[in-house]
Amino acid sequence: MYPVTTTEPTGPDLSRRTLGALAAISLLALGLRVWNLDFGLPGVFNMDERPILDRALTFAKGDPNPHNFLYPTLYLYAIFAWEALYFVVGRGLGWFSSLAAFQNAFFVDASGHVLAARLLTALVGSATVPAAFLFGRRVGGSAVGLAAALLLAVAPLAVRDAHYVKLDVPVTLFATLALATLTRIAAEPEAAARWRTWAVAGLLAGLAISTHYYAAILAVPFAAVAAADVGRSGRWQTSAGLLMAAGLATIAGFVLGSPFFVLEPGVIVRDFTELRQVDIDGKATYLSTIAVRLSATGSGHLVLYPNPAGDHVFIRMGAAVLPGMVKLRLTDWLGRVFNAPFSTGGNGILLQTGGLPGGSYALTVYANGLQYAEKLVIAR
Repeated sequence: MYPVTTTEPTGPDLSRRTLGALAAISLLALGLRVWNLDFGLPGVFNMDERPILDRALTFAKGDPNPHNFLYPTLYLYAIFAWEALYFVVGRGLGWFSSLAAFQNAFFVDASGHVLAARLLTALVGSATVPAAFLFGRRVGGSAVGLAAALLLAVAPLAVRDAHYVKLDVPVTLFATLALATLTRIAAEPEAAARWRTWAVAGLLAGLAISTHYYAAILAVPFAAVAAADVGRSGRWQTSAGLLMAAGLATIAGFVLGSPFFVLEPGVIVRDFTELRQVDIDGKATYLSTIAVRLSATGSGHLVLYPNPAGDHVFIRMGAAVLPGMVKLRLTDWLGRVFNAPFSTGGNGILLQTGGLPGGSYALTVYANGLQYAEKLVIAR
């Protein structure tokens, strides 16, 4: 347990100079995170963006249960609500003539949907900078807080990831706030004696885990702070009770963000088993990639129809993909590659999907050193 030393009160009073510096650093962070936010579009080259966005937008079917728990759902719900706001604003500004036009845009050119989701990530990443200030200030005063905020504002990995639709950015916000609250508990005996402080820390930790599972590592600092509190107070029963309150609040925070997690244990076992097989065991089977020669006509990059598909789907590639040899790969969201019968003609491929299980897939086209990806849903 590191020593916590505060050189000034951790309450709300801050000098105007400190507030001004924090505001400037926060604006710097925001500027770096929105700069070139539309990079690559309409192509999406990060393998996480489309799966996350696709999962979030499936809630538009009216079922808030994802029926899949490879990701917890808190940030997926946030993206869905943000995309709904994007539609409302776009409808008011004349970007979309109807809800059907908004939905169709996602399958024809999802640039606007992806950019909107990236903006949400950029805003959340920028909000983590003041959270880092709070954390640092509680460790060593305003100077440490400002240094922490500045480092995070310009950190290359933090800036890069804030340009993606990723879960790592929002989980960092919740984890930072949870650690800041734990630091207050470690530094202030009065705060450590109040169960509400522990509950707030636990709730923030639960929201972090409900954003990305790996935030469960926060259990380690919670245990360390509780052990330090026992050494300070000498009352292990009290500290154990406060830690239990934090644990219950953590569970509540997790369930608040991922309410259906507790309702489908069989699905959870299936998804976590598949995650272990792919991420840890390394036993996933990869099949060959389809290579075909096509001519290119029309506009756009990659269009799939019908989508959702039944027994077949037509894959049309426009001039942006370029004529000549292209390679296609069909994968599920675990990275497993599937083969299916196909026939070619002109600027498209007819893929026979009758033998594939229902679910969500990613179809990736490789051409001229670039790659283009679209989601394919096979309905059964």
